[in-house]
Order: sequence, then C-alpha cells, then structure tokens
Amino acid sequence: MKRDKTLKTLRALAGALAVLLAAGMMAVIGGAAPAAALDGPGITGHVVDADTGAPIAGAEVTVYCYYEEDWGEGPYGYWSLCYTNANESEWLTTTTAADGTYELPTSADTYRLGVRPVGSDYPEAFYGSNAGTVGDGADIAVTDGPVTADLQLVRNSIISGTVTGAGAGPLAGIRLEALAYDEPYGWDNPVGFAKTATDGTYQMHVPAGTYRVLFNSGDRSGEGTPPVDSDDRWERAYHGGATVEEATDVVVTRGSTVPGIDRELAEAPNGIISGHVASTTGEAIAGLVVTSYKFYEEDWGDGQVHGFWESYRQVSTDADGNYRLYLPAGDYRVGFRQDSRNDQDPILWQAEFYNDATTVKAAETLTVALDETRSGVGAVIAANGQIAGQVTDDSGRPVSGTYVTARQLVDEGSGTVWDGVASARTGEDGSYRLHVPNGSYRIEFKDHETGLVTEYYDNATSIEQATDVVVAGSAVVSGIDAALSQGGSIEGTVTVAGSPTGDINVFLYANEGGDWTFTSDLSVDESGHYAFDGLRDGAYRLRFAPGESAAIGEYYDNASSLSEATDLVVSGANTLTADADLTAGTSIAGTVTDESGEPLRGIDVSLYQAQDDGSGSVWWDSVGWDTTTTTGSYSFDGLAAGATYRIGFVDNEGNFAREYYRDAATVERATDVIAGESGPIDVALASDAGAEVITGAVTDDAGNPVAGVTVEAYRTDTWDEAGSVTTGADGTYRLDGLRAGPHQVSFSLNDDYLYTDEEPYRLVDVVAGTAAVEDLQVHVGGRVTGTLRDADGQPIRDAYVTAYTADGFEWSGQGYVEVDGNYTVRGLPSGTYRLEFTSNAGHRPEWFSDKSSFDEADVVTVNLRETTTANAELALGARATGVVTHHDGTPHAWEYVMIERDGGSGWEYTGEAWTDESGRYATGALDPGTYRIRADAYDGIHVTTFSKEFTVTDAEQVVRDIQMQRPVVTNTAAPTIEGTGIVGEKLAATSGEWDTDGVTHTYEWLRDGQAIDGAVAETYVLADADAGHRVGVRVTATKEGYVAGNADSQTISVSHGPLVSSQPPVVTGVPKVGETLGVDPGTWSTDGVTYGYQWLRDGEAIAGATGASYLLNPNDHGHTFSVKVSATKETWEPGTAVSKPTVSVELGDLVLEPKVAGDVRIGSTLTASTDAPAGATVTYSWQVRSPAAEPSADTFKEVGTDASFEVRDRHKNYALRLVVTVVADGYKTATVPVDVSDRLR
Repeated sequence: MKRDKTLKTLRALAGALAVLLAAGMMAVIGGAAPAAALDGPGITGHVVDADTGAPIAGAEVTVYCYYEEDWGEGPYGYWSLCYTNANESEWLTTTTAADGTYELPTSADTYRLGVRPVGSDYPEAFYGSNAGTVGDGADIAVTDGPVTADLQLVRNSIISGTVTGAGAGPLAGIRLEALAYDEPYGWDNPVGFAKTATDGTYQMHVPAGTYRVLFNSGDRSGEGTPPVDSDDRWERAYHGGATVEEATDVVVTRGSTVPGIDRELAEAPNGIISGHVASTTGEAIAGLVVTSYKFYEEDWGDGQVHGFWESYRQVSTDADGNYRLYLPAGDYRVGFRQDSRNDQDPILWQAEFYNDATTVKAAETLTVALDETRSGVGAVIAANGQIAGQVTDDSGRPVSGTYVTARQLVDEGSGTVWDGVASARTGEDGSYRLHVPNGSYRIEFKDHETGLVTEYYDNATSIEQATDVVVAGSAVVSGIDAALSQGGSIEGTVTVAGSPTGDINVFLYANEGGDWTFTSDLSVDESGHYAFDGLRDGAYRLRFAPGESAAIGEYYDNASSLSEATDLVVSGANTLTADADLTAGTSIAGTVTDESGEPLRGIDVSLYQAQDDGSGSVWWDSVGWDTTTTTGSYSFDGLAAGATYRIGFVDNEGNFAREYYRDAATVERATDVIAGESGPIDVALASDAGAEVITGAVTDDAGNPVAGVTVEAYRTDTWDEAGSVTTGADGTYRLDGLRAGPHQVSFSLNDDYLYTDEEPYRLVDVVAGTAAVEDLQVHVGGRVTGTLRDADGQPIRDAYVTAYTADGFEWSGQGYVEVDGNYTVRGLPSGTYRLEFTSNAGHRPEWFSDKSSFDEADVVTVNLRETTTANAELALGARATGVVTHHDGTPHAWEYVMIERDGGSGWEYTGEAWTDESGRYATGALDPGTYRIRADAYDGIHVTTFSKEFTVTDAEQVVRDIQMQRPVVTNTAAPTIEGTGIVGEKLAATSGEWDTDGVTHTYEWLRDGQAIDGAVAETYVLADADAGHRVGVRVTATKEGYVAGNADSQTISVSHGPLVSSQPPVVTGVPKVGETLGVDPGTWSTDGVTYGYQWLRDGEAIAGATGASYLLNPNDHGHTFSVKVSATKETWEPGTAVSKPTVSVELGDLVLEPKVAGDVRIGSTLTASTDAPAGATVTYSWQVRSPAAEPSADTFKEVGTDASFEVRDRHKNYALRLVVTVVADGYKTATVPVDVSDRLR
C-alpha cells in the first residue's frame, strides 16, 4: 500500500518510541479473520489481559497507513496515522468498550493497528507477534468486509526505588528512564519513564526485559511541552555505574516488581547564577523561563567561521519570582522570556536579556567559576503591548472563531518572511486581543470555517499591501477591526473512468501578477467531491493528482500542464463547478529480493523517463519513486499505457549493490520497461561486497615507507564509496571487498611536511581476478605557519595564504586560515618563497611583510622538516556585500557574481565573488572607484541583472542586494484600433509587435485610461457610457518564463455620431420688407439639442444675422431668404440643416399714423408729423373745403405744403384736412388723409 503524502502532513511517526516486548507479552489471537460486526469494510476485535482474559476498557485503538515521501534525500516510506479528513486534523481511532471490544470502519486497503491503554499498567502495543513498533507490526488486509484483529496485552512489571541527593535528602521531580538495548544504537532505547514524588520515591512501569536505569534524565516521555531538561544541580547517573556501559542490568520478569533500585545523586560541579524577576509594578513573576546562553563557533561548510550565542540550560522562576541556574564554569549570557505551548497562548511579558538588553548579542557576559554564585542577576520585565479589535462580516455581524495573527518581517538568512508572532481566535462577539512585544506588525484575519475571504489590516488583500500597526512599550492599540467579505467557491466531483474515488488530491493555483502560484490543496471525499471556499476575486486553475489510485493526473479542463489549463474566474460570492473524469492508468510492479530469493524491505525504487530538451540531448529523469514493503514488493500506478520507463534500485544501507533493470550499472544502460505491456519487474540484488582488491605502497623519495596516508576508493559509475584505509607502518595499504568496475582512488597526505608531484586522484579499472596496484611516491619538505590579524588584533578567519617561489613567481602551495586566525602552508619543497595574504572578509591583500607587491615582498626560507613562521596584519578595505535572489525570492545560491568597475570608457571586469546557500555574497577589498555587481543565472529564466552603482574611496562597507529579473516581453510596435468612434460601432484591436515569438495576447479596453469592466476581448462594441470619452486598448503579452509586457494603443474620441435633421428647419413669417422672419429648427436625432442660426440671402450668409429671427430691410427687397440651423449636444457630433428659401421679398407696406399738433382755431398754427422709414420722402398737403361745397374729396383745395399751417380768418367755417404722402425705398408709396376739422372757428 502506498500513499503520495505531499499534502500538509504530520510527519511524526506515531509509535516511534520502541517498546521492547518480551516473548508472549502480546499475542495475536488467530490472526486477522473475517468478522461480521461491521456493515462494510473495517477492523473489529477484542483487547484483553493476556493472563486473565479480562477486557481492557478505554484503550485507544489507532489505524496506521503506509505513506511515501521524498524529503530531499531520496524516497522514504513509513507507517503513520490514517487521517479521516482533508486537512489531516482527525485520524482513524476509537476506544475499547467496557467489554474490551472495538470497531473501526475503513475502506478497502492494507493497514496496521496500534493500541495504547489508559495509564501505565499496560504497554503501548501493535498488532503482530511481539511488535514493539508500528514498523514491526503485521499487515491487516481489508477487502469488502470487516476483519477481526484481537490483541492480548501483558500487564507491565514495575521497577521502584528512591532517589536522594547528597546532603539534601529525598529529591522530588527527578526524571528516570528504563533503557533497553537496541541494535545498532546500544543502550539508548527508553522504554519506561518515571518522575519522583515529594518523598523521592518512584514507580516505573515496563514490559518484561533487561534494562539499565538512568537517573536525572531529560524528558523524552512527551509529558513536557516543550521538553524539560534534567535537574542541572544534580549529576546524571545510572544504576550501578556512572555511565550506561558501567551500569548494572535490571532484569524484570513477567508480572514482577523489582524494588530497591535506589540512587543517591551527587551535586554536579557547577557554579550558580541566581536572581529575581518582577514586573514594573514590583510583583514577582512566576513561571518565567530563564535561559543561559553559550558562545559557539562553527564552520557551516561555506569556508567561513560563524560565531553565535546558543541556549544552554534553562529553568523557570518559582512562585516568588526567584531562580537558580546551575552551570559549569564558563562565560554565559542570560535571557528572560515567557514560554507558550502554542501560538494561541498569550505572551504577557516582554522578552529581555541581562542587563536590560533586547537581544542576546547586546547582553552582558557573566563569568561563572566552579562553586561560585553570581546572585542579583535579575530583571524588571515590562508587560507586552496589545493589539485589539473586532471582526465582523460585511453586513456588520460579529464573526467568531476567526484566526487573527500578528506578523512581523523576519530575515531568515535565505530571505525575509512574515513570521507569526502572536495569534488568537475571535470570541462570540467577534473580539480578539493579541499580546505582542514592541514593534511594527501586520495583522492577518483568516477564517477557516465560513468561507470568508482572508484579509489584512486595513482592508488589504495581501500582507505586502497591509498597513503597519506599531506597538510601543505596553500600550494597547485598539480599533484594529476587519469586515470580512464572503468569498467565492470552486467545487466539483472527480471520478476515474466514471466512478468516484476518495483517493484524489486537488491543487489550487491563483494568478498573481501573471504567475500561477500554488494556493491550497485538499483531498476529495469518498464521493469524489471537493470544495475550495473563501476565494477572493481572480482567476484560478486546478490540478487533479491521483494518490494511490491508478489514474492519470491532469489539469482542469483536460489539460496536461498548468500553462494549458482553463481559467476559473471567481467574482464575488459565486460558486463555480469544475468536474473532472480522470483516465484510468496502468501500473508497473515487481518484487526485490536478495540472490537467495529472500524479499528485501526498504529498497528505494526509482522510475525514470526519457526527457528531450529539443536540441537532441536526451536524459533520464526521475518521475516516481517507491520503497519496497516487508514482502519486497513495489509498484508505480497511474502510468500511461505504452509509455517507456527505466527502473533503478538503491539500498541506502549499503548492503546491496545499486542496480538498474536489467543488471545495469547506470540508467543509460538499463533495459526499457513498457507500462502495461512488460510483466512483473522482479530483481535480485547482489551483495555490495566483492572479491576484488586495490593495493599499493606509499614511499618517500628515499624509498622509506610512509604511514598514515588515507587511501579512498569510489565507484565512478555510481560514486558510491567502495572503501577507505590508511597506510600501515610498512607504507602499504589494501582495499578489498571491491566489485569489478571503474573506480577512483585518492591519496590524502596527513603529514604537514609531505608533498607529492604525482596525481593524487587516479582512475582505476578493477578487473575480476586481478589485483590493481597503485603506488605513490611523496617528498619531504617544510611548512610555513603564522597568524593573520586585523588592525584591532582580532584573528582574520576567512582568508588564505599563497606561497610563490621567490625567484620565479611560481605557485607552490596554499593554506587556509583557521578559526583562531592561524594558517599552515603544507608540504613546501625546501627553498625560498614570497607569501601573499588574501582575505575574503574585506581586508586589503598584502605580501609578507607589509608589502604591496611580489617584487617588494620579503623572502622566507623553508627547510626540510622545519616550520617557518610568517605573521601578518591586514587593514580593512572597502567592500560590497549583499543577497542575490531570483525573481520569486529564492536565493541565487552557490553561483558567482561579477564585480565591474567604471573604467571611464566602459565597465571593466575586476573580480568575482561566490554566493552561499542563502544567496549572500561578499567581495574582497575594493580599490577606490565606482562599481556595480553583475549577476547572471544562465538558466534561460533570468536575464543579466546589475546592482545599483556605488563609489568607494577608503574602507566603506556597501550593501547591494540584487533581485534577478526574468526577461520582459517588450513592445516594438504599439497596438492599434480599427473602427469608428461612434456608440454602437465595433472596435477591433491589433496586438502590435513584440520582441519575443510565441507570446499570448490578452486585451483590456480602457475608457480615459481606466479599465472598462468586462471588456477583455479582442473587439469591443462602444456603449452609451463611452460617449464623450476617449477609448483605447491595452494589450498584455505573456510567455512562460517571461515577465509580461503591455502596451497601449492610440485612443479615439467616442460620440453618439453626428446630429441629423429628420425634419428640416422652416422659415416662418411674411417675406416683405419690414416684416420679421422666424425659424422652426425642425426635428433632430435626439432631444435636448442646442441650436445656432445663420440667415442666408439668396443662399449667402448675412453677416451678423445669427439670431433666431430676422427683420427684413429695404435692401432685402427682391431677394429670397433661408436659414442654416447648427445643432449641438454633449457626446454628439454637431449637425447642420438649411431651410428651403422663401419667395422673393416683396415691397413692404408703410403704416402711417400722421399727427397734427396745435389748437384747431382761427389764428393758430398747426404742425403735422408722421413716422417714416429712414431716408423716406414725406410730403404734406393742407386742404380746405368751402362750407358751400359739396362734401367730396375733389372739393378740397390745397392751401399749404409745409409741415406747419397757419389757420387764417379766411378759412373761417371751412373744413380742414391734411394729406400726408410718404415715399420710401423698399416700400409701396403711402398716402393718408387726416380730417383736422369739419369747420374752423
């Protein structure tokens, strides 16, 4: 049985504590047999006392499954808890009833079973004959129904005694262990545990067996969390001896009690640091952890020595706030902190180091001598600050159970992470409170149960966008609230060949900035259903990966890769459905045995498939692994039928030779295996021990034997170590037990005065039946030693010394500086040399003694079997350091960066530096000048990236971090838009031109530079909302391994189109001189139009005639008139329309109203007037009629033609009238009579 357990797994191996069970301690009754208690597949049985048959009630019965993983060191298989839910928080377990029975429903599979009784009367046990661990247990095969697995447990025996302290009487709280012998680790298997009572007595429950008892052990029982150290005041000792090897066996028989295993412990040779811890208000703080720290120096494999303070011993303050630390003589620093069992426990007190320091580096060093007490090492601890708030949903209702975490940016060496500092869950009212030290935090709100979207304060979607919450001292920062929105969901059902299975894992990827980033995973339930909820808006993709089922994985929707998968776009609280039906695959399986046919367990089996990079280069890549079971079996499932593979077998214990099917030493020489066509692939591995020999001798130039030279052999086809020996007193060596084949033999001289001119690494073809002989001749020389220090007298550790011949400048040897600053250049022929000192720690190089060049250097003499001393002091120079990371933040590890200097006419290479595992680099000393650091990956993913330039003049220490960039898809010709900018018209985008082939284009239409919701197609139909704005398109070009590029098209102005007159304008009014013409503008495309006018005479515009009316004047006589109407409206293009012309303008009609002023009587003067157009000719005719005349017009006689008329006596009794005549251009002549008087008096 095999499970791909790449999900978030609890990697602890349940049952890792081996319990030695004596013969008969646990028996299996009848083996696993069919049972009928369960309705369906499962395991049922009884747990009883092996001696009395009495049921054992309340025992925890747990089912174990077999898992396989690769933790970076090859595949690894193990038995661990069977989980019953996707997030692996619940496992398959039950407890026995009062009658000792249990029932565990399972699916059809192979399992193992463990039982843990309550208390210590019985040992933890596993189903199988004398199985002390789950690995030793027996398989239980469950098919279509229940099986029975009964267990008989033997009651533990007892070891008892009393522990006292020299001069102190009974000791309480001393921990003990009963140790059993376990190959290959010896007496180091703790089986029983106990802790002394207040009177010093203890009882330790153990199975029958032979033990050695350890007094004053640390806590390995699991009781202490975190584990509790031994009592440092007292010695750590064994029953009957000071060491486990000297200890006396304690033999325990079945059902017995072995009393009198007593021990008086002596005080350990210690000094003491003691003190009192109180709060700022003076109250004692109990239970605070007080930790001592020691300084260590180590070489971490990077050629540099690292110094650090590491915790050594710790105690807790008592009820009065006091503590005592028992320590060996030495230098220490002391820290005070509150401990917690998990991140939900509030940390009420700020951490501190003696004396009032915030870090261990800044703490005061305390020197402790044996039997000395350093008292008064106390602390006044301030309370932590607090962050408080409330979490609601977007409707304002409180949300309980939300996880609220305060995160802080932490540099872990390989990069920075937002580490959780404190965490709490909201209460029923949605409130929370976090206790945190001084600092700046970002707050995460994550709900695991109700589908609410994770959020960061203040309303941010990522921690990078979150708002800092700064806590100073013990202050309370309140009001850090969050209103979480309901997220979207993606759910579906996964089947294999149409049938549901619960053995499918679903992986969710989110599109973040163009990259598909793994977000979450889960397993489908028994019906094949899965659901991701609490998803924020965005695009997602899915991968379906079979676990143990023989199905072929895929990406949604029927895609073979993530890049080809179909997007699932979540918006709001919608639920998307994504079902999948996976294709059933085939298997490759077989059995691995030794040459006698015995099955081999724990053999790593790797599955290889040919890969082609497209250039014709083919290699075999590992695509699967398995570990053989107790029966030697292995299998690879979910393979495509007809696919070609090769298989390799490796024994990590080194007992059997590496092999590739069939009987090949390398995968390139292996035999092809066709999935679904080849039968069982069984192999019998040969023992790794061979019968061949490599032998030889090492002598000096006088022919004398040289002892102590290390000779090693490796097989060059696998690079497995084949043997290692040291030359004896006669200078000879013998590497035997080798198998025939190619080997590399290396010689390591372990004498500082020896050197060789011969090649110390040699290829040797070991032939069956023939001993290979490899000799080495060495020479005797001298050596140079010394010390490198800086200007402060401190040792320079990361440096090396090179010896050159004094007369020829030939490289002769090199020595690296050790932790203490000392170096040795070994095996130099006798002669004269000049020495160069080079520092990798930023010191300026120099030549011995304090010279700047080879020619100036002092000469040193080396004699046979003598040591020449040459010390140096190096001055610190300018230096650049930094961290180089890839675009995703992973370190650019174990690569070199180039140092370039501005040479005036260009950048010049001046050196290089190597990055370590975290991507950190450090240059050597730099001469004055301007520099930059260049990083290249040569991986086809990243482009050459440069640091920011910097200038140094003396000894500046410059930091230049580099984040390498992927190539960017660059636009070389902008996208364009085709179409008309009128609402309702369709615009089409062209993608433009880009500097990279094979790109994928996406489109985003913009209105005044802002994205138009949902407008992401290659075409776009202009909507009403676009009118009055400028519309363009942004094209994004993406390609796997490249940073997406984008470019904007030109923009076009959008309107509703031109205003069109559907009913033309009409001129109103009478076309006569003196009349006013008006206009009816007609009907246009829309309402709300604004009009403008231009009057036309005979089709020609009349200057200034732009009103809505026009007064016809004499000049207009005989002409026709029309009007041009201009229509405008916002978001529309202007329109014009011209009316039909009028008929020719006729002469106007003068309307006269003459007036006569004055008294109408004899002797007065009358004055006539009348209105007339400007320029008109006005004539007056005063006429009288005799009283005797007949009253008719022709009887009047004209008596005056002036505007004024004097009435005389002679006109007495005459009738008087006035006739006014007006002649004007453009008008008809008008004559109007006015009766002035019918009889003058």
